[in-house]
Amino acid sequence: MSSVLSREEIIGKIVIDASGNEVGKVSDIGVSLTGEGILKVQTSTGEQVDIPMTRVQAIGKYVILKPEIPPPPTAQPLPQQSPPPPPPPQQEGFKIPFLSKPPPPPPPSSGMKVCPRCGATNPPDARFCRMCGAPLQ
Repeated sequence: MSSVLSREEIIGKIVIDASGNEVGKVSDIGVSLTGEGILKVQTSTGEQVDIPMTRVQAIGKYVILKPEIPPPPTAQPLPQQSPPPPPPPQQEGFKIPFLSKPPPPPPPSSGMKVCPRCGATNPPDARFCRMCGAPLQ
């Protein structure tokens, strides 16, 4: 079987789009000024439509067209975005609160001794802290 079809073999064939819908019937074959083959198709409404051969997927009992590729969407300009705010300045010597030593307790009343390590109050005659065991002054 030859891969070349004559004009007579194509004229009169029904043209079907990729969705299976009948487009019309081939009434003639032409050539564009650029050298591209054109199928002249008579639609059921009587309108003459030119279909480039590049849109033809197959020719057998019917002429089947390739699916139409929608044109790529035009690029929409992105809205202007303001730059992100600068990060806050870093503080030198920032200390994590829970790791720092607690402030010293207020001076004890009635002669109680305060532990220099944990801040617990101890009786005036104690030599070591009753909470942490640190020596008292």
